[in-house]
Amino acid sequence: MQTQRYQDQHRELLGLAGKLAGMLDPAKLGQDAEPARKCLGEIAGKLNVHLAMEDQVLYPALLKGPAQSADLAKRFMEEMGGIKQAFGAYLATWPGAGAIQKDPSGFVTQTQGILGALGKRIEVEEGQLYPAAEKLG
Repeated sequence: MQTQRYQDQHRELLGLAGKLAGMLDPAKLGQDAEPARKCLGEIAGKLNVHLAMEDQVLYPALLKGPAQSADLAKRFMEEMGGIKQAFGAYLATWPGAGAIQKDPSGFVTQTQGILGALGKRIEVEEGQLYPAAEKLG
């Protein structure tokens, strides 16, 4: 199974994450948080598409493969449920620029945590999950 499309999506997500990370200045966010919230919306949209593709194509293929790949898929699916829930709660906390402007320091702290978790997840997927999928042919 080819994973290049997933990897390309990861590059896009990491690019947007880097862009958002560059906006994490509480003083600037307190004045104008619209660009940061717009970037966050772009991340959320691309992440939702990426996760849907994994759920609909990648995981089912791995689950049909050898026991080792099926077990890996099950583990990643379970972990992803927690990450989806955390990301959803994060988005609910920051529904618009106004919420960010009310607590820019809180937004910075939470965003750094979410972006760190996203980066780690991408690293693990590319190091473990995608190689297993590639082996399936």
